[in-house]
Amino acid sequence: MHSDRTRLVKSKRARGALGAVALALGAPGPARATVIVTALEVGGDVVLSGSGTLDLSAWTLIATTIAYGVMGPSNPSLVIGPAVADSVDEYFLTGPVASSPFGPGPNASATSGSGDKFGIANLIFVPSGYVSGDPLSGASTYAGSSFASLGMAPGSYTWSWGAGASADSMVLQVPEPSLAALAIAGAVGLALRGRRRFGA
Repeated sequence: MHSDRTRLVKSKRARGALGAVALALGAPGPARATVIVTALEVGGDVVLSGSGTLDLSAWTLIATTIAYGVMGPSNPSLVIGPAVADSVDEYFLTGPVASSPFGPGPNASATSGSGDKFGIANLIFVPSGYVSGDPLSGASTYAGSSFASLGMAPGSYTWSWGAGASADSMVLQVPEPSLAALAIAGAVGLALRGRRRFGA
């Protein structure tokens, strides 16, 4: 029974630490966007990770094509997932897809990545055969980079489309680098303190 209580306390501490990171980074809750992508500077790299679901009912399938892990701050556009070429379905929307540039940087190619391939520009890209509402999760790494070198400006950037039941959006969060580092350090500190306290 004592071990169950210890696991419960540790689990609550871990959730609290992750919540503190999300709060410090200004990460929005699911109600603000269906897909949320967060950029972080981690160990001399920039990592973009995203997850959520997409509603394709307002979009028209154009073709199945090939996409790479890329982003264009000045375009603005981004594709999350493996850096190599993958087959994706390409959809077009007749209507506004609004987002301001997320910095002055040119297009950049990811050096590595994992998970699902998805993203947005004036088109939307999803894994081939994707069905509206299916979960998406992917990440891209830009090795040896910083927000400054990639030309990314801190802020929150939203692509939105559709209306009524088909209204949907994708949000990119680029936190201030110092705030992100502080939040990560705080979460690690809380986790280590919990391990020491319970002798893990």
